[in-house]
Amino acid sequence: MQVHNHSRPLLEILPALFLKPSNQILSPLFVTETNAVWRDSGDNVTLGCSSCDKVYDGMYLYLYREHKPRIQVVYYPESGNETTPGDAFIERIQTKGSLSKHTVTISTLSVNDSGFYNFLKTWP
Repeated sequence: MQVHNHSRPLLEILPALFLKPSNQILSPLFVTETNAVWRDSGDNVTLGCSSCDKVYDGMYLYLYREHKPRIQVVYYPESGNETTPGDAFIERIQTKGSLSKHTVTISTLSVNDSGFYNFLKTWP
């Protein structure tokens, strides 16, 4: 067990591998570039994501916390112009790159940002 001696709470951010819905053949859609990340409150985190599938018109990044509804972090349209941050992430999100290979940076992290982050695509 890892013990942290920090005056601020640590945040755990867990990106993952994403699969098509169960009614389709399972294959990777998005592959994140990190597995588990620990940050202090007030820090920033950058989550990388690459897509193996080119047929979609946008992507959502959601935050999942135990026993709570998912929270939209950001919507990233195919054009890459004008991403739409979720209410809790307004003015804290920066995106870089194309929809098929990009990063999302969340700034000024708080304990409420702890959880599992999941990229989901939208089909046309």
